[in-house]
Amino acid sequence: MVEIAKQCINVIKHVSPDEADYMESFLDVGEPDLAIVRALDTACTNPGILKKIPESVKELTKNPDYPEIQRFADIFE
Repeated sequence: MVEIAKQCINVIKHVSPDEADYMESFLDVGEPDLAIVRALDTACTNPGILKKIPESVKELTKNPDYPEIQRFADIFE
């Protein structure tokens, strides 16, 4: 999960370095899933980012163990 979050941070870093820094704080406290949620929030308002979100995140949206990520499943349809 941490590696997936880092990939998301790298995607966001090109668009919003401040947001990427904020997302890194979630990693610092052991909450990589929240960093992924922030990346998906950002992707909702920037379709260019959505295309760069790792495929592994799309798979996580199908996992009921992560309801905070699962709620974004429809943006990939």
